[in-house]
Amino acid sequence: MILNNTEMKQLAGFARQFGTFTGLTWIVSFLLGVYGIGNGLMQLAGVAVGLFSLYAITIYVKYLRTQVIEHPMNFSSIYGYVTLIFFYGSLLMAAAVWVYFAFFDHGQLLISFIDFISLPQNTKALADSGISAKKFIDVYSQAFAQYGPLDFAIEIMSTNIIIGIIFGIPVALWFKNR
Repeated sequence: MILNNTEMKQLAGFARQFGTFTGLTWIVSFLLGVYGIGNGLMQLAGVAVGLFSLYAITIYVKYLRTQVIEHPMNFSSIYGYVTLIFFYGSLLMAAAVWVYFAFFDHGQLLISFIDFISLPQNTKALADSGISAKKFIDVYSQAFAQYGPLDFAIEIMSTNIIIGIIFGIPVALWFKNR
């Protein structure tokens, strides 16, 4: 069913609201991942929080369709809603990543990663693969040094928007006209 003008405004408003919640979830996931390098439980929690955000988006779609619009929605309306949620969440996440790398990181992520790679079991795993740990660290450090805070933010934002464009298709197919 095609949405009228009032319903489209509601859709956009709820997309902003739920995009904010999604972005906050991603920020928590990002921080757990960054500060959890070398700590498997924190890394796992970061992944779980990130995956939960995908499930939460399907809940947001169901909420909009059943509680707000109160009638079946077509594919394009649901797809637009999901991609808007990802867009607004990506804006918030990109801002947080920029703030993190511009003001808080000061190379700490790189140092944590180098410490993690330098652990004996990781250097052995790299050596078993035919890769020198020192060379791996040097190449990674040089690549990391080329990135600034804005580069990280744009990378995260574009990646999340692309994921939203892809994720929106199965969600819209699942919820259309139900």
